[in-house]
Amino acid sequence: MTKLTMEEKQQLIRMALAAREKAYAPYSDFMVGAALRAADGRIFTGCNVENAAFTPTSCAERTALFKAVAEGVTAFTDIAVVGSRRGEVNRQITSPCGVCRQALFDKHHIFAAMTAFHLYDWYRNNRFCGRCGTPVVPDPSHKERMLSCPQCGNTIYPKICPAIIVGVIDGERILLTKYAGRNNPNYALIAGFTEIGETAEETVMREVYEEVGVRVKNLRYYKTQPWGMASDLLIGYYAELDGDPSITLDRNELSTGLWMDRKDIIIEDEDFSLTREMIVRFAKTGRAVLN
Repeated sequence: MTKLTMEEKQQLIRMALAAREKAYAPYSDFMVGAALRAADGRIFTGCNVENAAFTPTSCAERTALFKAVAEGVTAFTDIAVVGSRRGEVNRQITSPCGVCRQALFDKHHIFAAMTAFHLYDWYRNNRFCGRCGTPVVPDPSHKERMLSCPQCGNTIYPKICPAIIVGVIDGERILLTKYAGRNNPNYALIAGFTEIGETAEETVMREVYEEVGVRVKNLRYYKTQPWGMASDLLIGYYAELDGDPSITLDRNELSTGLWMDRKDIIIEDEDFSLTREMIVRFAKTGRAVLN
């Protein structure tokens, strides 16, 4: 991690203190807050047993980490963790837990955290049988990762949602976007969920036209990646522009859409997200990605 200035470190500590005040610890008096600084300058906070959507753990720093990963953040500069007994003025500045320390140094640990959240979300949303309402139990045979209803025998497997991500190519340019309503400063590729009765290739053509108003041809499959924060299995494609390159944005989905020349793409050492990998691959090889 990059060493911060004293002022930046103090800012992290102040934000961790503010996060600590939101802690809900019915079984412990010890309240912990964490502030995690991303490489792009954004700060994500969490507290122990946070009473919010992101509660797969009672660890304050992991809560902050889950929030960051949900925004697509994979690089960090530092973290501050502050704890104290309820009602105490004095604070104790501590070190992040081992899992979070590893995640800050190794992006593959972030992938593991995302997969853990995927499973947590599945367990949380499937406590009862959707057929008869009986509480479900883990597979009695312990052979499969599934939940079983002891009353009617219904079985529930982890939800995996197929979704596409596509790099649209026009000569030496690629179509880059930014999502509406998000603070992520990084460019992304067009992506979307596959609908029922639809092939992945049909999803590519539909999503591209719906989001930016252009047609594509010459689809080329690249690779897949699980993306646990949305229970996805991302299916990566490259596709060639078919006809008019004029962009018409769906403003409900995207805030930005533009054609960027490969020579203008900033190549970063990033091997975690499929989005970044596909953009960098095009920057290095150009339209050869369509071969």
